Amino acid sequence: MPFAKSGLLQNLIFGFHLEREKWGKKSVPLPYFDEKLVVVAGKVITLHPFKMLTTMGKVTIVIFVTAIIILALCSCSVLSNKSIWEKDDLSLFEYIFEKLSDKSDFGSDLSSLNDKEKVFMSMALLEQEVNNGGFDQYFFNLEGKYNDILVSSAEAIKAYDIAEICKKALAVYAEHSEQEDVIEELSEYNDAFYKSNDPISELCAKYAKENKKYFEL
Repeated sequence: MPFAKSGLLQNLIFGFHLEREKWGKKSVPLPYFDEKLVVVAGKVITLHPFKMLTTMGKVTIVIFVTAIIILALCSCSVLSNKSIWEKDDLSLFEYIFEKLSDKSDFGSDLSSLNDKEKVFMSMALLEQEVNNGGFDQYFFNLEGKYNDILVSSAEAIKAYDIAEICKKALAVYAEHSEQEDVIEELSEYNDAFYKSNDPISELCAKYAKENKKYFEL
């Protein structure tokens, strides 16, 4: 009688198991499966699918299912990662800034960032702080954490005009670093920053794309 509804793989497993257990190495009539009953050599046996599998069979099924799940998760990860870098520059900038902010406690923990990520973060924070309250706010809030890499970071993303402005602003700050009040001398560099044609956000996004293998998002 032909194989029934239970499926080819299941029939083969059950048939092999029954053959081994009931008949040893002898040949037996082809088993017929019908839902919960199996007919072998004229005998009707109640079917207990998982119980009838050998230990090796159970392990094989578990490994197979696990492998499928892992492959599915990996595929989702690859697709997700690909979609990240297909974002427009502004959306990509915002996404990476958010991820690196979470990763570094809003930029205060530099040890959690690699060199490429520090370049991105220093420029993102520069744009945020200066646009919000000028260089005075930038130096006050970040406490000089990025001062040593500020100019080189601007040059790395090809914001050369911003690099020159930062170089001059840093020189002024160095002369007044002990001053608690607003450093008025920085105001001219605030104006220069606001008038600059260097699009920091877009340049940061392009820099990230060029170095995406270093960005651990």
